[in-house]
Amino acid sequence: MSQILGIFNADGRSIEDSMIDRMVRSITSRGEPIHSVKRSIGSAMMVARADWELDDGLSDDALVVEDCDRIVAADASLYYRAVLEERLDAAGVTPSGRSPSHLISAAYAAWGNRCAEHLEGEFAFIIFDRARHKIVCSRDFLGQRSLYFSEINGEVVVASSVDSIRQHPDCSNELDLASIGSSAAGWFAASGATTCYSNIHVLPIASVLSWTRGKNNIWKTRVEKHWRPPEPTDTPLSFGSAAEQMRGMLGDAVSERLSPSGPTTVWMSGGWDSTAVFGAGKLRLQNDNETRNLQPVSISYPPRDLGREDELIQSISNFWNTPVHWLDIDTIPLFDQIGERARIREQPGVSLYENWNRSLALGTRECGSRIALDGNGGDQLFRVTDIYLADLLRTGRWRSLARELRLRKNRGVHALFSTLFQPLIGSALSHPLLAPLGSKFVSHYLDRPLPTWIRRDFANHYDLLERERSHLPRMRTTSYEQAELQWMVTTSMPSYAHSILRRTFIDVGVEVRSPLLDRRIVELALERPRWERASGPETKRLLRKSMHGLLPDHVLAPRRSRTGITISYSRRSMKSAYPAMFSELLDAPLMLEEMGIVDSAELNDSVNKYMRNGGEYLRVALFHTLQAELWLRAQFRPSQQFKIESLVNRRAGPMEAREAIA
Repeated sequence: MSQILGIFNADGRSIEDSMIDRMVRSITSRGEPIHSVKRSIGSAMMVARADWELDDGLSDDALVVEDCDRIVAADASLYYRAVLEERLDAAGVTPSGRSPSHLISAAYAAWGNRCAEHLEGEFAFIIFDRARHKIVCSRDFLGQRSLYFSEINGEVVVASSVDSIRQHPDCSNELDLASIGSSAAGWFAASGATTCYSNIHVLPIASVLSWTRGKNNIWKTRVEKHWRPPEPTDTPLSFGSAAEQMRGMLGDAVSERLSPSGPTTVWMSGGWDSTAVFGAGKLRLQNDNETRNLQPVSISYPPRDLGREDELIQSISNFWNTPVHWLDIDTIPLFDQIGERARIREQPGVSLYENWNRSLALGTRECGSRIALDGNGGDQLFRVTDIYLADLLRTGRWRSLARELRLRKNRGVHALFSTLFQPLIGSALSHPLLAPLGSKFVSHYLDRPLPTWIRRDFANHYDLLERERSHLPRMRTTSYEQAELQWMVTTSMPSYAHSILRRTFIDVGVEVRSPLLDRRIVELALERPRWERASGPETKRLLRKSMHGLLPDHVLAPRRSRTGITISYSRRSMKSAYPAMFSELLDAPLMLEEMGIVDSAELNDSVNKYMRNGGEYLRVALFHTLQAELWLRAQFRPSQQFKIESLVNRRAGPMEAREAIA
């Protein structure tokens, strides 16, 4: 997870040393001790990398790579390199080295702007083509590595972090209030499209962005997509054959992502996603007589906790005769050093489970590993919400619909209305003449309410609802279920979530990889029919079928209700912490209120309401408002920064929290 940066101008001016030094300091201050700067006419490019990333199988020891007329800065983990090298050979190009940067340079020499189509892995890169005075940047098809850009007084600045771009002396600090308001509301559907700074932008996922010097030294910009999700196909491949193919693909994906030596950890729950990663990986290691190893790292929850899956995890451990490295949820604080972490965050958004992820990363280090595999992608690819009921209604498949509804006896009227009728009404009102009525009176089935403390005049002025909905799945008439599925893998939300955890993983020194998000697996899953994702009470049928014989039968069996729900953990922590936290927060004027985003009286009433009555949406929305305010204070008013660094042990009650403040 390297830090990369490029500064370019179209008129060939030298980049000032002071600017380069300032930007280098912003990168190296984060703890990446190895860095390189390469200057050329009208450009400067930098890479910083932690020493542990220099090993083979990670980012390698090649930093800024100068290759013929190309200069490359990359943050990349590339897989299936042998396949790429065969394609390069067929194209008549021989890489000048084995590092990801050398392979990216060779791919550009072979295919130009379309080079990203031939790369498989997680990557973000900057290429300066000196012969054409052209800049080419790209991110992988799911945006698992970050890349931002800005045009500042005729200069193009591209970097893997927002803070690096902000070090440009002419970069404006003007805030994007709509983005900050969305973060404070916990509305993150659109968060990956913009940053909290008006003139710093996110390179869209699966995109290639290029600048070419034109007449009068004006940059000409071009944006292209290098990947689009496939449509379902009428494939002759049977369910069983598809499951067998999935098993082999997942084994390949795990094998490609293993540490070259020593253990690789799997962050394993008792569900079907991370356990599939573990089972497929163990089979591949066994078949290949590998000396490398997969080590489960799991979190133990107390008996009767909704998050407890200890027995399921232990049965998988026994099945493969592999011990589990256990972490205790009671030792993982939900809130820890929140003031300090607000100071080093680039943007106001933060993961609710930041410390939960940090603990798993620390568990990986305790196992002697730098690489962790997770089950991310399973929910997006192998299950579907009840939206497919609307497809059954729309197409007149009454018998199938009646059967599905009988299996949902406990579904409330509101839930059924939102998935059965709202999509149909939304489609009907999508006609241009009726669209204003649709956006005003009919909610999207994935809409969440605007928190009551977010001022309505602010939300209306900045069109927060329209901003959020513009990034939700379109209710097209062909298939609501397919629209949702494709949205799951093209929305920027997962990449945004990964980017805000990036700092955590860099701090701990762990690279997290997601085998289920291998492009081959993603495309196979998208092409399969809906009933392989959900049918009656069963979900993730294809993934479970592919694991037959690799996991215990009772683990793969359908479950009456969801397991491994972490809600109790966060609920207990917030119930104990919120009174003290918001009491101190409201002692000083809220910056969010001064910006016209929040009503502090309504916020205080909502905290009291949550303490009396609970409420899951209320609990999470309060968390995001708290974090947005802390970030603003840490960045712009350090004197008002939150003072309770390690306020609440998760078991502390409201009285103890108040005493901690006193």
